[in-house]
Amino acid sequence: MRRTSVRLIILCLAALPILPAGCGDGGGNDSSGVQSEAYFTIVSRNSGRLVGISGGSKQDGAAAILADWPKNDQVGQHWKIEPAPEAGYYYLINADSGKYLDVENASTQEGATVQQYRYTGGTAQQWKIVAVGEQYHKIVNRNSGLALNVEGDKVDEGAAIIQWPWAEETDSQWLILPPDIVAVGDMETGNTSQYQGFHGHDQAAQLQFEAAIVRQGTYAAKFKVRPGDRFMQTSGERAELSGFPIQLRVEWPHGNRTVIFNNRDRAGDDLYYAWSTYFPTEFAHVYHWGSFINWHSAIGGTVAPLSLSIDLNQNMIVKGSGGECGDTNCQGNAHNHVIVPAGQWAKGVWHEWHLHKPISHAIDVIPAKAGIQ
Repeated sequence: MRRTSVRLIILCLAALPILPAGCGDGGGNDSSGVQSEAYFTIVSRNSGRLVGISGGSKQDGAAAILADWPKNDQVGQHWKIEPAPEAGYYYLINADSGKYLDVENASTQEGATVQQYRYTGGTAQQWKIVAVGEQYHKIVNRNSGLALNVEGDKVDEGAAIIQWPWAEETDSQWLILPPDIVAVGDMETGNTSQYQGFHGHDQAAQLQFEAAIVRQGTYAAKFKVRPGDRFMQTSGERAELSGFPIQLRVEWPHGNRTVIFNNRDRAGDDLYYAWSTYFPTEFAHVYHWGSFINWHSAIGGTVAPLSLSIDLNQNMIVKGSGGECGDTNCQGNAHNHVIVPAGQWAKGVWHEWHLHKPISHAIDVIPAKAGIQ
């Protein structure tokens, strides 16, 4: 099973906390909250990408880089966290190569390259993992005292991992997740850089990053939909973010344009999603449909095989389309099921969502778009 945390918002959608368990319990854990002798992914707060190895190399000296989320069973972005002899320090061992995260030539200079290398026992391969709040950590090299960082504050795949003096900046803060969490989408950049695109009429007017009302972290995303806020030639008003960094890119023709998505959930996947939604006290739903998170078909059609909505009677419902997906659309009748009746959900508070979504062979869907339709 794989889990996905969607940190988006509906009029403020934010993520649920996901952290390795433990805190000074004598069972292989320490105050960092990291359980030792287990595999994790190490996720940049600034970009949402992972620490990986350039070209998937297994050679000594291969550079550490920002990498996209792994495809299928690839483990090049998985790291075993193993205690070093010095209390409070760890070795970070790549699951694919078996090599250790290391600083080139045991350098103590700012900007030195971080790489993988065979075990030496040296302090340049030992790292302290320190919680800095909001689930994030700094990772400090024992030899240099410098922190794991991304060169030039870059967010692109392939950006070099270096060591640099610690500062409270997002490019030196890392989320440490079990590998069965395949994606985290949050708002911590304070912009849309982690996402594939915005669907709406006027992004500046319809999407803001909110610091006053947050579920966790620094920002939540606030979506607004007004009459006339249509995206391209679509049939309804909307404000959506789509496509957070995960796994692979899929392209297919859609009319006279090419639609590009960062990922596709595939038949046979068994996924869990978690997110938080906040409806402000002034929220009013007056349209025929009011989806606040949905999954679209990888076939390229317009019907969303699965979405969560609020209907005209103020019921929260899950909408699912039945039948098979053809070349252009998912055919069959939509099935609506009330999951939270009117009067049993409230405005002005956060609502926590956990969704188990097995993917059948009939319908492939791409991950969630969050916003208001």
